Amino acid sequence: MRAHLLAILGVLIGAAKSFAAEVDYSKAPIETLISDLTLVQTEAPGLQSTATWRGFIGDDSPPDFMAGIIGSPLPGAVPQMRELVRRGPRALAALIRHLRDARPTKLAVGIDSQGWPGRPTVGTQIFGKEYDPRTPDARSTSCNFSLSCEEKSFQGEYVVRVGDIAFGLIGQIVNRALTPVRYQPTAILIVNSPVETPEIASLVRRDWSGVDADGLRVSLFADLRGEFEDRYSPALARLRLYYRDAYDALDGLDLKKRLAFENEEQRARQKAAEAAQHPAGPPIASSGSILDSLVGGCQPLAACLEALDEGIRKRSGRLGNVPAVARHLETFGEAAKKALLERATDPDERWRWAAGDLLGQWRTLSEQDIGPLLVASRMQRGRTAAYALARIGSPEAIRALARRIEIYGNVDVTGEALASLGSKALPHLLPVLMNDDRWMDATAIIGKMGQRAAPGDWGVLAADPRRPIDERIAALRGLSAMGEQARGTGDAIAPLLHSRDARLRAAADDALTKMHYPAVIERDVRGCVPLSDAFSSRGSDGGCLGRIASYGGAAAEFGRIIAERFLDSPNGSDRRDAATALGYIDDQAAAPRLIELLSDPDWRVVYASARALGWLGSQDAIPALERVAATHWLMEVRAQAQSSASVMRTPEQRIAKRAMGSSSSQDDVFAPNPVIGSVPPACMGSGCPPACMSGKWSWQGEAFQHPATEQLSIAVPASGGRAAGRMSGSAAWSGDGAFAWEPLRGRRQILRGVGVRGIHASSDGVVALLGETADFRYSASENMQASYGGRGLRGEAYALHAIRDGAGNWRLNELARLPLGADSFASIGPDLYAAWSSDRVVVFSLQGILGLATCVEAQ
Repeated sequence: MRAHLLAILGVLIGAAKSFAAEVDYSKAPIETLISDLTLVQTEAPGLQSTATWRGFIGDDSPPDFMAGIIGSPLPGAVPQMRELVRRGPRALAALIRHLRDARPTKLAVGIDSQGWPGRPTVGTQIFGKEYDPRTPDARSTSCNFSLSCEEKSFQGEYVVRVGDIAFGLIGQIVNRALTPVRYQPTAILIVNSPVETPEIASLVRRDWSGVDADGLRVSLFADLRGEFEDRYSPALARLRLYYRDAYDALDGLDLKKRLAFENEEQRARQKAAEAAQHPAGPPIASSGSILDSLVGGCQPLAACLEALDEGIRKRSGRLGNVPAVARHLETFGEAAKKALLERATDPDERWRWAAGDLLGQWRTLSEQDIGPLLVASRMQRGRTAAYALARIGSPEAIRALARRIEIYGNVDVTGEALASLGSKALPHLLPVLMNDDRWMDATAIIGKMGQRAAPGDWGVLAADPRRPIDERIAALRGLSAMGEQARGTGDAIAPLLHSRDARLRAAADDALTKMHYPAVIERDVRGCVPLSDAFSSRGSDGGCLGRIASYGGAAAEFGRIIAERFLDSPNGSDRRDAATALGYIDDQAAAPRLIELLSDPDWRVVYASARALGWLGSQDAIPALERVAATHWLMEVRAQAQSSASVMRTPEQRIAKRAMGSSSSQDDVFAPNPVIGSVPPACMGSGCPPACMSGKWSWQGEAFQHPATEQLSIAVPASGGRAAGRMSGSAAWSGDGAFAWEPLRGRRQILRGVGVRGIHASSDGVVALLGETADFRYSASENMQASYGGRGLRGEAYALHAIRDGAGNWRLNELARLPLGADSFASIGPDLYAAWSSDRVVVFSLQGILGLATCVEAQ
């Protein structure tokens, strides 16, 4: 940080001296300054291709780094740009006239066709239409700093135009983030050019054409007195430069903001000076409870405040045990509270934080104390007053907190402060729930309330056709956030499932789902049907069975329907997912069927059943689980069975359920291939040795090797009046592959639209190894998906036996479900096959999986 500050100061001072020595623009006509923008050849604030810096170039203050590539050059101080900004309202009209000025500058960004030496490479280059409008209402819905603002992509380098720089300079003058060139993590270059995108120029003219010196002053004061605190200090910087008399005459809340702004500047200068004086780093005060030790036992109040001043202003310390410090200061009575209320609006942000935290614990705080805290909430970093306002808890205080959420979202301690109020805050969150841009922030806060949130009359409100639609939808959103606690409102809102308004129907459905309303659960259960074929998978969320499982015990009464519909399905994924769901919803009646499934030929079903029995704590399953733990061919299945059996012999009796929806093979309840490991965690990425160094394996004394090439086509002779042809496959990574029958005469028939790893003959037909990408991501700690990039298909894989019936139609039957992906396939004997899957070799016959081959150690 210190080196960073030194670099900023050095570059800015050096650049300023260099440019000043070349040209003195202080008396140049405005049109000359604009014409000389064609000479710009260095990146400046608003014109950075590998980083985003913010700052006001009119007063030479150092820029603030926002985001970008480490090592990106600091933006330079371009004298003609700086002079135009210093002219302020006098230059505004001319800059607006030049918004469409297509004259090129000497600055190019992006990558040219040959690749620019020394210019950082970006992955995507976009012409955007990002715009920060003048009015707050427009700001909330504008296309501003978002990839959704993409207009079109472009290739090669882009030469910045005079109109582009004019766009950025207008933003500098009027206190808006108008950014012609910026970097977007990761590796994205965005160019917001009024030359390339005329819509941008039109928006600027709409907002700023005809604005003179008086108009700009009015706009800056509106920023200073508005609700967007990120505009306060920048507005003050411009008022000081353009309207010094008005700046000096500020009073009331405006003055407090000015003093806070000047304190920020002073602290920034101090940091820069310290960095210059101590290249190795100035002494740093220890953090943690340093202020606690200064205040502990202090007497009288004046000594306590002096100690806090010393720690906060000179040592940048912070409070550790806030409640304990507050209890001690409370012993000084009203005088202490008054002193802290005064410091709640102190120019020093650190004191505002400390005062806000202490007052948030103050037991005698009342509605009469709200004034200074509301002022603090309207200053820079207004969140410092959040806990204290929540402690007061008056309607005015809560409205102030809720309004902050509506402006900024649930991004700081304000949301936690509101959540601490429970149901008391709900009426004030209703307007936030009505805001389509912020309602999810409100639901997150309501969710944090837990048992403290009560639905009140929101169910009646949502069902009342006389109330505005937006208000009814807001109430439904709130009820959804309360979940099962709001189930008592279910009868009132259930009729909304048949509303003519699609938004009401959707909001009601979501609320009833989250509150686990029985009629919705029954609807979901009865609407959930088996997969359409015997081989497909639902993926990591479990599809409709996953949704049923998410209801938990509330769905247990429908377990019989699930068991009857899915546990006898020919599709292994159906059986696996149903076993998982039955265990997750705690359907004890399903235990006998789950014990039967421990003998299923599909290892996924055995794994899911063993885990579900562990969730249920079914003591009767222990013998069958121990048999699986001792005999199953797959190590992970043995481990799960042993885990379930072992925990049943402990006081806990049940294994803990993992949370749903984490999108990794280790953690997702419905992951297609749960906790299947391929290589040690320390051996991820490139450079990992093969599991079998010799490249030779053995099955029942017979050795075999990995096939040199994959056989993806096999001739099928004519027999019994059935046509000859070829069975073929394509080894694609996803659904683009195909397992197909190609008769010598007739049309090609796709039997499975899945990538194929190999095809071999059997005594009565054909055996094919297929692989498909499962819809989940591997765990970063165990099964990072990227590590399988060169090892064949990822996810689920299986072997099919294809036999022709008397009519010549091919019938498919699953022989083997592999652990993780299909890497290679070989025939190692009559009707005997080996399939390589995640560094294991699965041996199977026409009757199913026989076991794993063993590696023949290298001699």
